[in-house]
Amino acid sequence: LFSLADEMSESMDAQFGVCQGKIMASLFFEPSTRTRLSFETAMHRLGGRVITASDVGATSLAKGESIADMARVVGSYADIIVIRHPWEGAAKVVADYAGIPVINAGDGGHEHPTQALCDLYTIKKERQTLKGLKIALWGDLKYGRTIHSLIFTLARFGITILFRPGPGLEIPEHVIRKLTTEYGGELKRYEALDQAVKGGLLPLDAIYMTPSSPHQLAMMPDISIQVELKTGVDALYVT
Repeated sequence: LFSLADEMSESMDAQFGVCQGKIMASLFFEPSTRTRLSFETAMHRLGGRVITASDVGATSLAKGESIADMARVVGSYADIIVIRHPWEGAAKVVADYAGIPVINAGDGGHEHPTQALCDLYTIKKERQTLKGLKIALWGDLKYGRTIHSLIFTLARFGITILFRPGPGLEIPEHVIRKLTTEYGGELKRYEALDQAVKGGLLPLDAIYMTPSSPHQLAMMPDISIQVELKTGVDALYVT
């Protein structure tokens, strides 16, 4: 997938027309700028067309229509659906009933798989490899859906992960359970950063920060003091 992305980025003009005659339904029922415009721009650049709905109150969902029924209807209009929804699991329901491909652009605090792919692609381009990397996930590990998807993606490539949650923002148990049972992850707990240093987790190759709001940066551990100045980490910051 990453090799294909490289090839397409090097020949953008040649890609126009790949989706000619195709329609993408862009269903964003939560605020979005980058994700929504990324998908819609991509479809236009590939020669396709976009139909969109963003206000739940302006759809039949406001009249009591189920997500499953909406999926069936939209599936009859479009060739692919991109959906963001505040309900966890909404994308799965749409995929079950639409009858066409569905891309999850974020479902509540559950997951954001396409963001995880973009993040991993960025890390690979910056570090040239994914082999043997050590990456810290910092901040909101409880509600950050990008974090949940990224954890599983990193685990699939055997990347070592250092979890540094903010107060009360620890990783949900169901994410830990999936990490250990489905991906074979092994957990080690450290009470202090010094223990992580002794455990060989530092230096890091990247730090992924996810405050759920700007004020939460103040709740997060002091990276400059605890990591960079103390251990000389050369880290790529992804926020």
